Amino acid sequence: MMEAKFFRFLKIVGVGFKARAEAEGRLLYLKLGYSHEVELTVPPAVRVFCFKNNVVCCTGIDKGRVHQFAAAVRSCKPPEVYKGKGIILIPTVHNTNDGCKGIHGRQLPLPPSHHSSLLIAIEKVVDWDIRDPEHPYSLEQLSVLSEESITVDEKLGRILITFTPTIQHCSMATVIGLCLREKLKDCFPPHFKVDIKVAPGSHANEESVNKQLNDKERVAAALENPNLRQLVDECLYSSEL
Repeated sequence: MMEAKFFRFLKIVGVGFKARAEAEGRLLYLKLGYSHEVELTVPPAVRVFCFKNNVVCCTGIDKGRVHQFAAAVRSCKPPEVYKGKGIILIPTVHNTNDGCKGIHGRQLPLPPSHHSSLLIAIEKVVDWDIRDPEHPYSLEQLSVLSEESITVDEKLGRILITFTPTIQHCSMATVIGLCLREKLKDCFPPHFKVDIKVAPGSHANEESVNKQLNDKERVAAALENPNLRQLVDECLYSSEL
């Protein structure tokens, strides 16, 4: 498995513009408003992954090739100066009529050198459109989840997502965890281990919930239950229904 040392992130802006990676990050497909889908073959020393369907992560062990491939992706649809449509480099800002904005319209300064580039990118693409199982609000609106919920250890290849149930005896904590795992399963490079846990001291059965959410066999078995699967899908895709 290739070790990722360098990262380059690109955001695709435009109605109907999408990206998807296949063949374990060796092929990248882009929908950019053309009559055909753009297909790019990724160089051997580089891999690509997609955060959702509009943020592309180029990663690899050769900085030059990573940056070169990211530039090739960007050249497929350079950003328009005034409308801002196209492929934009993250975290480099791009001037639009609204000023220098980040992914969610916030100021997007260059990160300090000691910050994790992967963590910065994850924070920028966090848009947890997940409905709470018991309330008609999103997890962010209920403060169950926030950008501070994410920690990354690039050296160990670990990503930790923590969430805070609304009450200590929340019966839906496991369902929330399953929603997060389903939402994130295709978002991160496969060599990273993703742990999902309740925040320390936030749930009466903290240890039990954490064990369930990080046991692959138990997670797979839970998602095979049709009723539970339907509940997870309703939380994930309620905005699309």
